[in-house]
Amino acid sequence: MKNAFANWKNNLQIRDSLYLFLLSLLIFGMNFSPFIASVGVGLSAIMTAYELVFNSQARKALVQNIMPLLCVSMLFWLDLLGLLVYKETDLNLSLVSHRLPLLIVPLMLCVASPLKKEVWRGAIVVFLFFMMLGSLVGFWVFLFNDYANLRTLVPGARNIAFAVKIAFAVALMCLLAYNHPKLRKWLLPCIVWLVFFLIITQMLSGLVTLVVLITLAECVTIVSLIRQRKTKQKFNFKHSIAITLFVALLSLFAWIAYNYHYYFTPREDFVAQSPAKTSLGNDYQFVDDAFVENGSYVYSYICPDEVEKAWRERTGFSLEDTCKNAAYTYNAVIYRYLNSKGLKKDYQAVYQLTDKDIENIDQGLSNVVYAEKFSLKPRLYQTFFEIERFVHTKQVSEMTLIQRLLGIQHASELIQQNRLLGVGGTAKMQLDSLLQARYPKLVKMNADSDPHNQFVYTTLEHGIVGLGLFVFSLIYLAFKKKLWHNEYFVVFFVSMLCYMFTESSLRMVSAMIFFAITYSFFAFSTPESKNPSPFLHK
Repeated sequence: MKNAFANWKNNLQIRDSLYLFLLSLLIFGMNFSPFIASVGVGLSAIMTAYELVFNSQARKALVQNIMPLLCVSMLFWLDLLGLLVYKETDLNLSLVSHRLPLLIVPLMLCVASPLKKEVWRGAIVVFLFFMMLGSLVGFWVFLFNDYANLRTLVPGARNIAFAVKIAFAVALMCLLAYNHPKLRKWLLPCIVWLVFFLIITQMLSGLVTLVVLITLAECVTIVSLIRQRKTKQKFNFKHSIAITLFVALLSLFAWIAYNYHYYFTPREDFVAQSPAKTSLGNDYQFVDDAFVENGSYVYSYICPDEVEKAWRERTGFSLEDTCKNAAYTYNAVIYRYLNSKGLKKDYQAVYQLTDKDIENIDQGLSNVVYAEKFSLKPRLYQTFFEIERFVHTKQVSEMTLIQRLLGIQHASELIQQNRLLGVGGTAKMQLDSLLQARYPKLVKMNADSDPHNQFVYTTLEHGIVGLGLFVFSLIYLAFKKKLWHNEYFVVFFVSMLCYMFTESSLRMVSAMIFFAITYSFFAFSTPESKNPSPFLHK
């Protein structure tokens, strides 16, 4: 290991070290600090200008790689063309300036190409190091805060973006561990840790990305096993790992199915006119809306007067008061919380709550499962609740999944009116206007009107023409350079697709830098061959 590090260090010249520093700055910034990211982009622009002025080889590389450069920075060029197409010059000029990282970072790596493999290896190590560092910081916050906001566990990082990048890091380390056996003792513990971190912090987008990547790997392995039977090859370590992952996937789906059945299947019949009374002799109320949560009807066996009385006695607060540490009233929380514990909603039930339960309710937690740590169940149950409440009440406030569907619906309506060329830089403004007109309560709660889908947002901004060019830019290089043979590229491509389907990712500077660096890695540093990443293999 020491010899390998010494050889790596000796092969780095001053120019190589400078590029590695710039890449490290960008990688740190895209994960933890928008300001550092901006500094990195600015320094990259200065470095690019220097190279183009004083290095004839850089100008030659630019001419030779003009098509890959256009592909990596396609959205920037679409925004630039928008200045000629759309009327709102100020908004479109702002969009162009915002997307400058999609031009500057690929341009820097283009004129520097081909960068030494030691630079790229160093960048990969830096990326994996910051993923580990971020996860450790996030875990520290999670561990010592009973009610940590899972969306802001890692300081400076966007939750979805960080989750997808962790999934990409896991897949990348799996490939490196498979191709470099000497690294396994270092990489395998890191892989286990990052997967554990995704699970305990309920980073659903990262887990979905991992599931997609594992499913893809399983499909490839099945084809390999079928071919193996024909060629009579031996069953190897790779196949045993694939079978283990397949069993893990089946177990995950079985767990989800079990919890779905437990959550939505009532464990008692609903009787609308039940004569049942509380232990104090008062009548229960029943609302026949079939609203089920944790296997119980939420609005059955309710005695509001008793719950109010008991709650005042235990806490000194009225149900109409606002929770100590949340923006909800106790009235909006306590009935669901009692129901989630399988209790009736009466005087006796309130006194069955523990001090920890009272603390959970003060935090605005409306389901006892939401307080569980080291489990995916809270995130799963929150998703179930969003679906159940929307079906019964059509409410969308504080329901991220439903709000995303609304964003896609609103974007689709605007696309129908501007199919060919889109609406340019006014996309966000028009989405906000639709949300304001139809769901003013969501606007007051600062809900996002974004459709959280890059392909939908690109179509809204630049129409069908822009979407076609964007998709072309994503797949052209893969066919031109035969990158489908490169397992590293496939992992990046699938991870990026998952990112784009869960967020309008290339609106964010962090995602632009991640996309620009990683796609440029394949665009400018790989020859056109069936093994286009020799510096990553043995």
